[in-house]
Amino acid sequence: MAILTLYCAVSGHAKTLNPQEERRAWKTLLSRTAESPLPETLNALRQYLQTYPDGDQARHARFGIAETLFNDGQYEQALVYYQALIENKDGVYFGDSLLRAGEIFYNTKRLSEAKKTWQRALEKTPGHSLVAAEALYGLALCELSNKNYLGADKIIDRLLDDFPSYAHLPKVRELIGLLRFQEKNYTEALEALEGIATPHALLFRGLSAFNQKHYLEAANLFHDLEASTGAYGEIGSYFKAECFRMAQNPVLAEQAYDEFTRRYPESRLKAYALAEKSAFLTQLGKLDEALAHLEMVAGLRPSADLLAYTLYLKANVFARKGDSSKTLALFDQALSVLPAKSMDLSAHIRVAKAHYLIQGERWAEATATVQELVADTAYHPLGLVAHLLSGIHASLRGQWEKALTAYETAFMKYPYGPLSDVAMGMMLSAYYRAGRFQELVTHSNRIVQTVGKNFSSSNLFWRSYSHLLIAESYYKLRLYSEASQAYQETLKDPALAPLARLYLAWSRYHEGRYSDSIRLTKQILASRGYSVRERASAHFLMAGSYFNQKKYEPAIQTFRSFRQSFPNDPRVAESWLQEGWAQQMSGYPGDALEAWHKLAKLFPQSPLAQEAVLQEGKLYFQAGQYAKAAKTYANFLSLWPDSPMASDARWSMAQSHYNSGLFAQAIKAYREFADRYETDARAEDARNQIMLSAYRFAAQSRDPKQLSRFVELYPRSQQAPEAQNAVARIFFERKDWPKAIEAFRKLLLDYPGTSHSPSALVAVAEAQEHLKKPEEAIKEYESLLTLFPANPLAIDAAMRLGAIHFNGKRYADAARSFRFVVEREAADDLKADALYNLAVCYKRNRDYDEALKIFEQFANSRASDPRRVGALLEMASIHSSRSQNENAVAVYQRILAFHNLEPAKRMSVHNRIGEIYRNLGEREKAIEAYSPLLNLKPANLEPRLLGLAQLAALYEEVESWEKALEAYQQIESSGGRADWIKAALKRRREIQAFLKTQKGAQTAALFSN
Repeated sequence: MAILTLYCAVSGHAKTLNPQEERRAWKTLLSRTAESPLPETLNALRQYLQTYPDGDQARHARFGIAETLFNDGQYEQALVYYQALIENKDGVYFGDSLLRAGEIFYNTKRLSEAKKTWQRALEKTPGHSLVAAEALYGLALCELSNKNYLGADKIIDRLLDDFPSYAHLPKVRELIGLLRFQEKNYTEALEALEGIATPHALLFRGLSAFNQKHYLEAANLFHDLEASTGAYGEIGSYFKAECFRMAQNPVLAEQAYDEFTRRYPESRLKAYALAEKSAFLTQLGKLDEALAHLEMVAGLRPSADLLAYTLYLKANVFARKGDSSKTLALFDQALSVLPAKSMDLSAHIRVAKAHYLIQGERWAEATATVQELVADTAYHPLGLVAHLLSGIHASLRGQWEKALTAYETAFMKYPYGPLSDVAMGMMLSAYYRAGRFQELVTHSNRIVQTVGKNFSSSNLFWRSYSHLLIAESYYKLRLYSEASQAYQETLKDPALAPLARLYLAWSRYHEGRYSDSIRLTKQILASRGYSVRERASAHFLMAGSYFNQKKYEPAIQTFRSFRQSFPNDPRVAESWLQEGWAQQMSGYPGDALEAWHKLAKLFPQSPLAQEAVLQEGKLYFQAGQYAKAAKTYANFLSLWPDSPMASDARWSMAQSHYNSGLFAQAIKAYREFADRYETDARAEDARNQIMLSAYRFAAQSRDPKQLSRFVELYPRSQQAPEAQNAVARIFFERKDWPKAIEAFRKLLLDYPGTSHSPSALVAVAEAQEHLKKPEEAIKEYESLLTLFPANPLAIDAAMRLGAIHFNGKRYADAARSFRFVVEREAADDLKADALYNLAVCYKRNRDYDEALKIFEQFANSRASDPRRVGALLEMASIHSSRSQNENAVAVYQRILAFHNLEPAKRMSVHNRIGEIYRNLGEREKAIEAYSPLLNLKPANLEPRLLGLAQLAALYEEVESWEKALEAYQQIESSGGRADWIKAALKRRREIQAFLKTQKGAQTAALFSN
């Protein structure tokens, strides 16, 4: 009814149709409204339509009104006109009107009407028209909005099958990316959205990377999204902080949340940001600041979930402060305000409370807390932790059945994960401690598994002339091979042959057949049937052909003979230009400069003179003579300031200043270029060069203030990360550790995607070490290992991290760091160090089985490493400490089998074997172990003498006096320590005296009998 009323109103004021008058009126309207404002355009179109409602151009007027209204966002008014065109089934605008109507319905959230309209467009228009393609795209949008992802995917498949080129349209790629995101196919979502710079695409690229746990890549994408306006910028800023949170970098996360709250103080996400920021402030030890932020959250009237989370975070702060009663009261208060549906948060709070109680050795209360968790959320993943704690409590009280039941429930009831191994270990430990060894064995065994034919030939001239025309046409079309064939047909007519020959020569030239063009030009110059102009053309062509054949000497001579023969030819100026190029290519830059200089002097009004001067500058530029190049370009600008080529001269002058390191002059020249030639394609490059020159100027100065000023002026430039890194490095080299840390953290926070991120983390860690803050250094090293585990720097970081933990006697943490190196590609010597250190850590941590396994691995894989013997000695030591004497002796025997073993170590090993047997009371084996020392050299080494002393004592014990005396004699003659020699001599004499006395007694006894 609205459309009918409109037509009635228009018809009431209609003129009698005069087609000629209407056309004039239409042309007048188009010319007057080309640059008119929107209201004037609409009034003109409506007045035209009112005057000529049934005219030939009425449909165009209606569509014009509709489009104008649509583009102004007046959707409902535009819809009236589109629907009028649709109902009249206008042949020109029917499909476009359906598309627009559907778009209006879609933009105003009337998805059902949008879908019906686009479906009608698809059914009422040709199947392979662009209208059909756009209709399919619209239908896919509707399905996506209705969350019918399978339906949207099928429509997209149909769209790409019927219109393959649509696959490259950004809007289609964006739609595909959103679909892949909804399917949780984040890799394909990222591929589809790559290179699309819309905020929506950036958001979903960031979310895709985030969901893949590529937090640094996601942070970089959200950082780009921050530059958007409105909600997108807000979301980008918040999610950037979330990325740092997930990467567990407290410093960057805290700074990112702080930046978000300052930029968006009224954001609905502010409370969440403040809460998360407080958590990281707590980690950083800024407890009062954390509490202040939590109070700010409470003042924002948070939801029950967020309030509970805030109380939980407060409890963590007071726990750090050592206020036990306040901590527990806050945990209980958090649980009391938490909705029943918030099971995950409830579980986390209970586990945190139980952990706190355990730290205070309040096992009964901790057990009661975790039992509440198991009772309320029986299959929650944290239930495993609860059962573990219950088991530990029972074990401490010797209640083995309860402990075993708790550990078995933790192991069997929940999906297998890292803690499952803990549960199994604790369970088996309980069996052991309860003395139920057979059950332990049984339970562990159960668990572990293609022209010419159309022309008349009666008149040869016309046929030839036709060929000439054809040839000329091909020539104009730059189809030179076809032109040459037609010129050859023209050569058959004597009247046209001379001209055809000249033209053929030029065509061959353009084909690149320079030998043919030279042959033809020589024929022309040797003939009399050519005008001066034609001969000059041939002569010039010959020179050009030589040039393109790279026969520069004949080319130079031909250009010179051309000027002598045809001094008034308009191409003389060009011959100087070409000769200059030939001289340059021949390696005579001075002659080239002379040729171009003569051109500029003889023909100053010719554009070629300008080209010649530019070539002079270019030649200087290429030779690295930037000062002469800049002077030449400045001369050009003084002679021809308004020349079309002035922009090239000004650009090249700026480049010359830049390359010569005169960055202040370069900035001035680039700025003049950008201001003077705003529409030049290089204007943006000039602005970039201003920025780059500023960077180079700052970098050249090595002044942190200038570099920081550059970052402040050009924060989103490609050089900003380099400048910020340079600032940080300068402070680092100056050993100004606090400023270096601050500068590196700014680099990481503002440019998380920079290639300097890994080295920045390492530098911060090293600076913290210099400040004697090993715990802070540990956080940075661990952040590097989390974010860049495959980066070469990660290996050195892990080694350093291991050393810090080792020095702090945190041997398990040190072992984890050294194992990181062992399990990755690394330099062989570094890997060897890590493997050896890993074994030592296990030993220090009393994990003797792992220590033995790693020492064995080291000894077997590092045959040429001097520490191989040390590894075996460590193994033997462990075996000895565990009373595994046979294993210890076996390891010592492996050491003795080494042919290049140092004498002192060989002697010590014999001593250790002997000592083992001596302690076991096995004298014969002990004597056998010490005996090789008698023949080992050098004789004066202490380990040998010590062993010989033990050997002598053993011989005394078995009353093998002669061998004992021999052992003491070896000590006396060794040249060793004087006190040992003296003691051996004394003991030898004592034995001899004893033997003499004994012999005398025996003799007396004999006589008495």
